[in-house]
Amino acid sequence: MQIVVDTCVIIDFLKGTNPAAEYVTKLLEGGNMAITAVTVFELRVGIQPDTRRDRALEKLFSLIPVLPFDRDAALRAAQIEIDLRAQGSVIGPADTFIAAICLERGAPLATLNTAHFSRIPGLKVLQVCSNPAS
Repeated sequence: MQIVVDTCVIIDFLKGTNPAAEYVTKLLEGGNMAITAVTVFELRVGIQPDTRRDRALEKLFSLIPVLPFDRDAALRAAQIEIDLRAQGSVIGPADTFIAAICLERGAPLATLNTAHFSRIPGLKVLQVCSNPAS
């Protein structure tokens, strides 16, 4: 099963902060990790080209699949946004897009912010801990 990893988890992985660092390492070893195009965008914003951090990101991007924000995900994101607005509990466009990509692909989302993403019906949210099976 492919697990989509949220941006906050990747940031902590790159910093070497646990439990995210251990979690992502285990997913990478198992070959069942993906990120979204939205996460690529979020990670690249503010990074200077040709720096150590830039090279680390490029290496990571080459190791894992990047799931696109396509038409179906965009339509799903629009419905999520409509529903969350009606409840008065929006989560922001980037996270809405990430959730929609996961829902369209039937993939769970591993995050450090389970309360945030648990507002989205049908999205399987995984709390990041040292063991990806948890």
